[in-house]
Amino acid sequence: PWKDKEFMELWSLYKDFLWEQYGFQIKSRMENSRLNAIRDFCNGDRKLAMRSINFYMAYGTVGVFPVDFKNIKSEDKLDDPTKFTIKVS
Repeated sequence: PWKDKEFMELWSLYKDFLWEQYGFQIKSRMENSRLNAIRDFCNGDRKLAMRSINFYMAYGTVGVFPVDFKNIKSEDKLDDPTKFTIKVS
């Protein structure tokens, strides 16, 4: 859905993450489906899509899903997958 360099680099990093963490390789049909799902979850908002991808990497998820950023502490830096807070109740 987005072809700019910044998004493509993040998407490549996400695919590398899946391979490194889980030995999971995305092939073309799954890649297209995931990209479309992320676009739909984010209502076409590229910035939100990028935050979501960083969230998936930071929290180590294999799947994609809508992320409710309202429930994440504002000081969390989800543009940097190495810095985040996990709230335990």
